[in-house]
Amino acid sequence: MLSAGSLSRGLGLALGLWACTSGPGTDLTDEPVDTGGDTDQPPTLDERLAELLALTDPLVTAVDPPPSLDPDLVEVGRLLFFDPILSGNKDVACATCHDAEHGLSDGLPLTLGTGARGRGPARAQGDHPPWGRRRAPALWGRHRLDALFWDGRVQVATDGVSAPLPLPAGGEALSLLAVQALHPILDRAEMLGKSGDTTIDGQANELAILDEPAAIYQAIEDRLRAIEGYDSRLTALNESWSMVEVVGALGAYQTVTFDASDSRWDRYLRGATDALTGEEKLGATFFFADGRCVSCHAGPALTDQAFHNIGLQPVGPVVDIGREAVTGDPDDRFGFRTPPLRNVATQQPLTHNGTLLDLEAITVHYADPEGRRASLDHLASDIVVIDDEAVLRDLVNRLAPEMPLASSGVTTVGLSNIRVFLGALTDQSAVDRSREVPSSVPSGLTVGGGG
Repeated sequence: MLSAGSLSRGLGLALGLWACTSGPGTDLTDEPVDTGGDTDQPPTLDERLAELLALTDPLVTAVDPPPSLDPDLVEVGRLLFFDPILSGNKDVACATCHDAEHGLSDGLPLTLGTGARGRGPARAQGDHPPWGRRRAPALWGRHRLDALFWDGRVQVATDGVSAPLPLPAGGEALSLLAVQALHPILDRAEMLGKSGDTTIDGQANELAILDEPAAIYQAIEDRLRAIEGYDSRLTALNESWSMVEVVGALGAYQTVTFDASDSRWDRYLRGATDALTGEEKLGATFFFADGRCVSCHAGPALTDQAFHNIGLQPVGPVVDIGREAVTGDPDDRFGFRTPPLRNVATQQPLTHNGTLLDLEAITVHYADPEGRRASLDHLASDIVVIDDEAVLRDLVNRLAPEMPLASSGVTTVGLSNIRVFLGALTDQSAVDRSREVPSSVPSGLTVGGGG
């Protein structure tokens, strides 16, 4: 907590440095501030922050609570989320890679799918399958987004949800989160497995021998119909249930449960000015100053839902071109979706490829994305770091124009304050999610997966 003296000095520093942290051509200190007629009194942090928020586009507001959904549907989704029955080898569940103990990611820089053992970072120990291309994204508040996955390949369209994989029959009205759930289920590295694999109970993986999505959907339905705990629950929802209800339940569970609408920041935006400390308010003024973080992290979810190249060192078996792989447009090369920031302090590592370990590394990288290369000491020794000069030159040449380059005049002032502010985005209900974990799942397999 700042003392009155240090808070006053901090405010003075913030007011004095807005010009250099605002980018070229913008001097926020020249803007008039209503101080009730007393021009000798500087604005309070609350007044200055209100002024900055009024300039955001889209407007930064508190997020609304999630919609109310059928509790029976949500409960089916909860059981399925923690049940490895949806994976071909019966060894991984949704919760394996989206573990609340790791901020609804898995604590790994890149994903490890079926075949790895354990939970969280322990999955990288010993023999394990090849690393995936990207980090498992956290799931907080994803129902508020218009596109999912780091490259946005599942997105809201005018006629429903656009996705590269076929929907199950009758799934035209599925939600974005429900459609997203189909992709890891059909991905051989993540959940489906390879032809010839055996399940952890020694049976043939009957899903992996199939190639057509419709046939795989049918095989999963057959699995679930053979389990009374699922068949009875799904039949109660729809007597002729299908994969539509299965992924619909997963989407409903994530919508209702992985919410983050009660952070101290949301309380502040709703009028509780004492919800933030002076340090956090000061950090917010730096965050929302023009030319800073708000360039991409605006709106209620603190994301512009767009795709940007922020200059991260490529890692993995091949160079990940990001959004270009979806659109085919070279201008989208190295672009990845701006993540929402609710509960960001509960996640580590960060970014689409896990190359930035924590909030400190994030803020330092943004201070000089051209010249700095973050420490990669936290990466496993078997993760390939791509340091080809031509690739790195192309990466820097294509940096998003929103990035605060050194030549823009943006300084490193306020980075520690910004990190403090980001901690205020944590919904305390996210800290302990143990109540969500069922004691058992209808399949009888290991709750949460992991082998």
